[in-house]
Amino acid sequence: MNIFKMNSLPIIFIVFLIFIFSGCRTKNLISPVTFPIPSSLQNESIAKAIKEAAINRKWFPYEEKEGVIYLSLEVRTHIVKVDIEYGDGQIKIVYRDSENMLYEEKDDGTILIHKKYNDWIKNLRIDIQLNLVSIDQ
Repeated sequence: MNIFKMNSLPIIFIVFLIFIFSGCRTKNLISPVTFPIPSSLQNESIAKAIKEAAINRKWFPYEEKEGVIYLSLEVRTHIVKVDIEYGDGQIKIVYRDSENMLYEEKDDGTILIHKKYNDWIKNLRIDIQLNLVSIDQ
């Protein structure tokens, strides 16, 4: 009987770890994400750089107005929508909506979202910045 208890300890420990780490699927939502635009660029070039970066990262530009491009991203069952505002020397990526992204507003005002969201936005930002630099040269 004692042997059974000793052999079950590693299993109990593994179950405990799975339980603990399953809660690590969310992170604080970072929004807006703001970064500068080279001053020499016109809005048309900026919009083109944003759309090219978005499409290369599998984002879909579903609407566009002066100074704003609306994007959506579908990854498996996850859907994310953001607004990309540009002008006044900066670009701002703003969270709009999501599905299956574990979005949660806490009582203290903190907003949590699936841990991949911030990575997707970071990659999009980097690609937009690279496109802007290549246009500016």
